[in-house]
Amino acid sequence: ASDNESWVDSDSQYSRGTATMAEWKKFTARKGNEKAKMVCIDLTPNGTTQAKESSNILNVGGFSDAVFDVIAKFVQSGSDAKHWTSVIEGVTI
Repeated sequence: ASDNESWVDSDSQYSRGTATMAEWKKFTARKGNEKAKMVCIDLTPNGTTQAKESSNILNVGGFSDAVFDVIAKFVQSGSDAKHWTSVIEGVTI
């Protein structure tokens, strides 16, 4: 649960906030955790996130059964923009 300030991380310009990114950096710096990945799912998406998206961090807005496929693809390939572009282009509307 959040007090609607979960978007404020410790790398921000704000003096207070969550320590999500600081703890993630500590975790991935440990031997054996260098390839770890984090998935943040925001059930009610808006314009903010707890962790900045990167090659090892995926932010998902909303939730459905499709989330599990997105997470699986992220774990397999990372967040390479070319990969995700091809996934999006492969969706039949």
